[in-house]
Amino acid sequence: MVLPLLEEKMPCYILYRYDTKNNMGYEWLFITWSPDFAQVRDKMLYAATRATLKSEFGGGQIKEELFGTVQGDVSYRGYQKHMQAQQAPAPLTMAEEELQIIKKTEVNAHIHIDSRAQTLQGVAFPVSDEAQEAMYRFRDNQCTYIQLCLDLTGEMIRPVIISSGSGIHMKETSQRVQFSSTLCLATSLEIDDPSELTEEFVYDEVHPKKNVAKQAFARPKGPGGRGPKRMTKPKE
Repeated sequence: MVLPLLEEKMPCYILYRYDTKNNMGYEWLFITWSPDFAQVRDKMLYAATRATLKSEFGGGQIKEELFGTVQGDVSYRGYQKHMQAQQAPAPLTMAEEELQIIKKTEVNAHIHIDSRAQTLQGVAFPVSDEAQEAMYRFRDNQCTYIQLCLDLTGEMIRPVIISSGSGIHMKETSQRVQFSSTLCLATSLEIDDPSELTEEFVYDEVHPKKNVAKQAFARPKGPGGRGPKRMTKPKE
């Protein structure tokens, strides 16, 4: 039905109505015929008015578009090829093809970021009597700091460090060595007489007083050996 309407050297538009309908009415097939041997002016004219024709006709009513330069493109067989190409998957690059092969051949393809598997919610370890006693002492303000550790061998929570106002008590020798190796001294003081260790002395050492008086700017001396200044006559 379409081929007899075509001219060999004249572009044209053809609107073919489907039997199906949408919310706006019947659906249409928009065919653009632009033969290779047509004049350049005619090709440019039809290419420039194609979008305007679609918008005036109603883009929501056009279901498919078909473009042809030879009669085989706009024949029924050409229409079938066009529909098959529309339904075919998009071409993949070499990297995408390799990734697709890997996904198909990998063993645990069902495991991904959205997978959900039953896991162990948690492990409960008993608290030793010493740890409980240390926590009671901390509650009653008898010590200022306690540190607990997980004894994997005995599967029990034990105290490691108990700090009171007078010092730090460590339960294990290995923990003493580890604690002493992690100490970082910011300031060290040396005194000959214990009476020198006063609060004011320690405060001045830790927070030394700064000289708030601004020093006057001293102009630097010029380089030596320049000799006396010379007077020059202005040019007339």
